[in-house]
Parts: sequence; structure tokens; C-alpha cells
Amino acid sequence: MTLLAPAIADRGDDGQRFRQRISGETVAAPDLLRLEVTSVLRRHLASGALAERQAEAATIDLIDLPIRVPNRPPAAQHLAGPPQPLRL
Repeated sequence: MTLLAPAIADRGDDGQRFRQRISGETVAAPDLLRLEVTSVLRRHLASGALAERQAEAATIDLIDLPIRVPNRPPAAQHLAGPPQPLRL
């Protein structure tokens, strides 16, 4: 997941290729993806590896990135069945 942070923060050729590759796509990811990527961006900003403008642009890109967060994979949903009452 942290691979996404450098990819959206990179304003060079690699970042451009990444953005072109996912343009128009929806990324499926765990619900903590944005939090984890934001944490990486903050660490890079604090260490000086990213300038404030770069971190801000990457954060905007992250917010704009269409991410689908599945609650459960369809197969697991099928296997789990309906919720069962708690038995004491």
C-alpha cells in the first residue's frame, strides 16, 4: 500500500506513467489505504524528502483517486452467510 505514496508524490516520469496507467480506473483497496498513504507523505514531508507543495499535491491526488473499499470480498460474504445470533 505504501507503494501508492511515492507513485502519487512523484512528479517525474515514473509518477506520470503511474497516473496514466490508473487514469479512468477505480482502485480497490483496504479501508486504511488513505490513512497509510497520508502517514507516508507526512513522514517524507517531515524528513525533507518531500517539499510542502509536493506533499499537498500528492494529498489532493490521493483524495481525487477513485478508491473502492469493499467491506468483504464477495466470496467471503457468500461463505459467511447471514449474521448469526450471539449464543451465551
